[in-house]
Amino acid sequence: MTVVNDSAETVYVLYVSPSTSTNWGDDVLGTQTTLSPGESFQLRLDPGTYDMQAKNDDLDVIDVAYEVSLFANQTWYVD
Repeated sequence: MTVVNDSAETVYVLYVSPSTSTNWGDDVLGTQTTLSPGESFQLRLDPGTYDMQAKNDDLDVIDVAYEVSLFANQTWYVD
């Protein structure tokens, strides 16, 4: 999966979890990575249905998507 930051803000935290989970889990960007406007990030995920959430440096939500079905190489645009 490719995540593209199509927003005007830098993504500091990116959560991706199975839609069946009650928790967001770990930040898939890690502590050393941010996603500036226009940049992309590659994720390797098993096929399934996921929830995704992107946050800025103040930990405010930039974008969230629920129940995204991933069964091929797809792109999520944070906007």
